[in-house]
Amino acid sequence: MSPFSMVRWLKSRFRSRTRTIERRPRPLRLFLEQLEDRVTPASIWIGGALTPGNAPDINWSNPANWQAGNVPTIGAPVDLQFNGAAVYNATNNNIVDVNGNGLTINSLTISGNPGGLPYVITASPGVPTTLNNPTTNSASIVVNSGALGSQIRMDLNLGGPLSSTEFITVQAAASLTMTGKLFGNSATQLSKDGVGLLTLTNDNSGFLGPFNIN
Repeated sequence: MSPFSMVRWLKSRFRSRTRTIERRPRPLRLFLEQLEDRVTPASIWIGGALTPGNAPDINWSNPANWQAGNVPTIGAPVDLQFNGAAVYNATNNNIVDVNGNGLTINSLTISGNPGGLPYVITASPGVPTTLNNPTTNSASIVVNSGALGSQIRMDLNLGGPLSSTEFITVQAAASLTMTGKLFGNSATQLSKDGVGLLTLTNDNSGFLGPFNIN
């Protein structure tokens, strides 16, 4: 046993003790950031565009024919609106890309007759148009009350490769005549809703699915 030392004992009693201080991380604050709205606005037909020779230009590719220049584009399904405030009642789909692809329509709505004249919707030769939304497997043509005598004079491909239901709704005090051909496979169902008159005048044997009248 080592001899007792008063000096050593006193030093041990008064020696400073080291304390370890741990820094705790500050809690993180979580924030939610509102992302940009990516819903594509509807393309609203206003008509009124002119050619260089001051003749009416009724083509869909002209931004002057659409509210805010919102020309419908090929790719994602588009929503089209034709109301009674437009300048021209005649309107022509001439939108097609270099590969021959045309527009895919999620909804086409006719509301009113510009200048008291019914809408006449046509397509340029060789321009395909599809009524379909591959996300919802449902798309629609709606003719609202007051739009009497409306005409769609273009061929329509209904649906896609998957099972889908496409709707044509004609409300009371409205009517629609479709003079183009309808095409679609057996997995596509066409449903006519509303009490307004729908007239199909062409050979629609290229549509192979069921046609329901509700």
